[in-house]
Amino acid sequence: MLNISGEVLDLYDDPKLEVLLGLHGADGVRSKFAFEVPDVTDLGQLEDDAFGAIFYMPEKTAEQSEPRRCWPVHEKGVCAISVEYFQKVATEARLFPDEVRNQVASNIVANADLHLVAVPDEMRKWASDHGEFVPDDQWINCAAYSRPARETPEEFAYEKVASGGTTKLYPLDDAELVAASIGSFTKEGWDIHGLSEWDARMAANRIVKAAAEHDVGVPEDLQLFASLEVKTAEEIHGALLSRIERVPVRMRDTAEKVAKLKEAIGVIESQEDPVKIAAGVAEFDLAVGFGEDHYLTGLPQPAQVVFAPAEKLAEVPLLDRIGRDKISQYLGEDVLEEFEKDAEVALAAQPEDIREFLIHG
Repeated sequence: MLNISGEVLDLYDDPKLEVLLGLHGADGVRSKFAFEVPDVTDLGQLEDDAFGAIFYMPEKTAEQSEPRRCWPVHEKGVCAISVEYFQKVATEARLFPDEVRNQVASNIVANADLHLVAVPDEMRKWASDHGEFVPDDQWINCAAYSRPARETPEEFAYEKVASGGTTKLYPLDDAELVAASIGSFTKEGWDIHGLSEWDARMAANRIVKAAAEHDVGVPEDLQLFASLEVKTAEEIHGALLSRIERVPVRMRDTAEKVAKLKEAIGVIESQEDPVKIAAGVAEFDLAVGFGEDHYLTGLPQPAQVVFAPAEKLAEVPLLDRIGRDKISQYLGEDVLEEFEKDAEVALAAQPEDIREFLIHG
């Protein structure tokens, strides 16, 4: 299924004009698009042929109860903006297979030519690959297509930069990769990669969110492990303020420097997604020089600033704590099968020294 839920496709998914500002800057947007843009409510009055594409599901779902009409092309100014947004989506995001991309390009280019709006040569080629423009060709059945896989994954559930390089685990770019990451996380165990429990829970949380976006099923034990109890805004704010007290003195020895640190904290707290807040704390730590040695001496890790302590969360399954590879390597596949059936019983059946080795290494 072609899942476009939550994606920024056109102007009306981008109320702050971040895409246009990123492409042209404030002055460029004012000079190139100096005309009135209609409110999104005005679009409801337009006919279907006023859009470059209309995405629909044959059977309506909770994710898409109504067709999604994208890239309005009914006026010169709006059409010019739609050209900008579609070009960016079709090249950078690669959301659509080629046949969908070319079909939409044909519709947009035909209207752009009608309004004398310039279009990139690349987009014109996509349109020609689709063939001659046909009115009412903007309807696209999401169930008939899938998002193309990237040759090199770009989105991962876990990324960590260290002196030895960057570790990237559990790719999330498309449904196939998400399913593979779920299998790797649940069958191989996360401890074989040296992740802390917090890192593993954060990665599991991202995997579960990506699975929902790509319509991939998630095992119940992974759902439980990925569940994170978010602290109150007051608790998070207090933890962030106390973090300033541990910043090196040279970075807070003036009122102006302290104000900048507090401003950075305000930006972090403005995020609605708690996972993004935790990521913001991690970026803050990197900027001020906090690292593993600080965490070992009592500074809460970024995830701990935002989420409840581990003891308040779901217990890590015994098999995940031990690690499937560890059991398989030292005790064999037959013993691993017993652990898969009932880890508690299988552990109890091992000699004391083996139990100690499995639990504490």
